[in-house]
This record gives sequence, C-alpha cells and structure tokens, in this order.
Amino acid sequence: MSHDLQFLPDMTPEEARTKHTELKSLESVMRSMLLEMRDRKGWRALGFSSWAEYGEKEWNYSLSQLDRLATAARIESFLPPIGGLQIPESQLRPLTSIPDEAKPEVWQEAIARALAEGKKIGAKYVEDVANEWKLKNDTLQNSLIETTKKLDFKQITLNAVKQQSDDLRHSIAAQITAGVSEQLAKERANLILENSSAIQQAERKALDAQDALEKLKKEQAKAIKDGVTKDLNAKKIEIDQLEYRIESLQKQEADLKQSRNLLNHENGVIKQHQDSISTIVEAIHDIKGALYLAAESGNTPVELINEWAEISYAVSQLSRQFVDFCNHGNTFDVNGVVMQSTANLVG
Repeated sequence: MSHDLQFLPDMTPEEARTKHTELKSLESVMRSMLLEMRDRKGWRALGFSSWAEYGEKEWNYSLSQLDRLATAARIESFLPPIGGLQIPESQLRPLTSIPDEAKPEVWQEAIARALAEGKKIGAKYVEDVANEWKLKNDTLQNSLIETTKKLDFKQITLNAVKQQSDDLRHSIAAQITAGVSEQLAKERANLILENSSAIQQAERKALDAQDALEKLKKEQAKAIKDGVTKDLNAKKIEIDQLEYRIESLQKQEADLKQSRNLLNHENGVIKQHQDSISTIVEAIHDIKGALYLAAESGNTPVELINEWAEISYAVSQLSRQFVDFCNHGNTFDVNGVVMQSTANLVG
C-alpha cells in the first residue's frame, strides 16, 4: 500500500483542505469521546486502574494532555458551532476558568475583536477577553459586596430606629398607664384615706424591720466569720423577735387591705341604695304634688291624696333611718319600719 502511494500525484490545495478538515473532525470526535470516557469512567470498565493509566497505555498521552483534550470538548459543548470546524484546544483553554454561563459571551467577544481587526481568531484574543471579563466580574463582585455591606448597615440602622421607636412607644404607653393608675390610686385614697395611711405605716414598719433584720443577719454572719460567739444567742433571740414582728406587721397589712376592700364594696352598695331611695322619694313627692294640684281642681278625692301623703312620709322615714344607719352604723330593721308605716296608714 505504501509502495502504491509513492506513485500517487501530490494533493491539490482543495484536496489537502478537505483531508485536513476530515482529520480535524476526527480530532473533535476523539475529544468528545475522551470526555465521555473520563466522566462516565469508561476506563474502569476496560480494566484500567485509573484515568491516567488509560491515557498513557492506550494513547501515549500524559494525564495533563488527556485532561486538556477532555476539558476542551466540555468547553466546546457550551459554544455555538462555527461551520462544522473544530476549535483548537489552545483557544478553548483560556475559557477554563470562566463560568459555563459566561463562556459563550467571552468567546463571541474574542471573535468580534478578531474580525474588527481583520485577523483570525487566536488564543491571545480569547485570553485577553477572558482576563478582562474576570477583572470586570471581580470588580462587580467587590461592588456587590460593598453594596451588600451598605444595605446591611442601613438595615441595622433601620432596625435601631425601629427599636428606638418601639421603646419610645412603650415608654409613652407606660407613662399613660402609670398616669391612669396614679389617678385611680388617688381616687381610691380619697375613699379609704384612713385605711391607706395605716397600710402605708405598716409597710414602712415592715420595711424598717426587714432592714434591721438584714443588718442583724450581716452582723451575725460577721460574728460567725470572726469567731465571736459571745452574743450569738442574744442576737438570735432578737432576730427571731424581729421576724415574728415582721410576720405580725405583714398580717396586719393584709387585714387592713382586706378591710379596705370590704369598705370599698360596702360604700358602693350603700351609695347604690341611697341613690335608689332618693329617686323613689323624689318620684313620690312629684306624684304627691301632682295629686294636690288635681285635688285643688276638684278632680281627685282627698282620701287618695292623704293616702299618698302617708306613703310618702313612710318612705321618707325609711330613707332617713337608712341614711342614719349608713352614717352611724345603727341597727336598721327594715321590716319593722315598713310594718309601722303600714299601721299608720291603716289607723
């Protein structure tokens, strides 16, 4: 076969270009297949211990050369086809460090620059555009980081302002609540001033006793620490007495508070009944006056007027005795008053 080739004529330029294109296409297919053999571990299925061993024994390629070919096939898969021609590995190599989604952009920009200068695309064009893209991307990343930091700072500031606003709102609400509570406390104090004063005195005495107890306890601890035990029993008796006194004062305070609450309740009930009785009395007086006017005009019997007058008098007596009971604590027999008033009416 080689003997016959010696008598073949030299290739024409067209034939040479065709054969060269076919060889390049075969190289492209080889790169693609090497990529698949690497990523899908075809070398292991063939019994090789590693990808490097497969490349060395089957293709006489070093590991770096083998990886460059497979990586070139992977990068080329992201780029648009250029008329069936294979892109040289040297032109694809600068795109290795470029993210996959940006590879087509960098490649197209390199082609555009070469065309603008009237030259063929070369590795230097791709390398220059890739470096510019990485520099621009790093600048954008740094700008994004700075912007994020500023936004974080603004967010922190906004959170601080919001916290201050919340604190101010809570403070105002607390002041309003405190003001309302203070006003209510004053109104209660006006109703039960005497009991409140006694409670305050009891609380002060309890606090004073508590302070004295704490002081004695400290003195007791100091005496124990210093090894002085001479007055320990006397101090203990005094402490016990103070604790008993505190308990008594606290009980007295609780009783006074209970009395105050009871007094508040009784005052409310008494006030309610006083208002009701006053209203009834006023209504009866109004009726009595109306009856008198009717009698003067001759429309109402005098006996009915007298009966209403007696009822009005009886209710007035009932109201007066109830007021006396409220003011002086006298015994008040409601049934007796009503029976007496009824007897007066019948008589």
